[in-house]
Amino acid sequence: MKLKALIAQYVAFRKSLGARFENREGRLNAFCRWMGEEINVTDVQAERVNAFLRRHRPSQPQLAGEMWSIERPLSLCDQPRLS
Repeated sequence: MKLKALIAQYVAFRKSLGARFENREGRLNAFCRWMGEEINVTDVQAERVNAFLRRHRPSQPQLAGEMWSIERPLSLCDQPRLS
């Protein structure tokens, strides 16, 4: 499964539950662009995820929890969690 499709599926799922997900959707889409929109979920490497998180660290402490939870959609495909 492509990362872009997985993120779209996760965003649609959260919105179907009534979540206001615009900010997180933007962060996940930025993550997808960083990784490459055609990358398969199985090809996502922890080093690149960590590089994204280091580079895109939020300036506001209250946003840190949202940003650091970016690996959550990846767990939907029974992939090992990123540390």
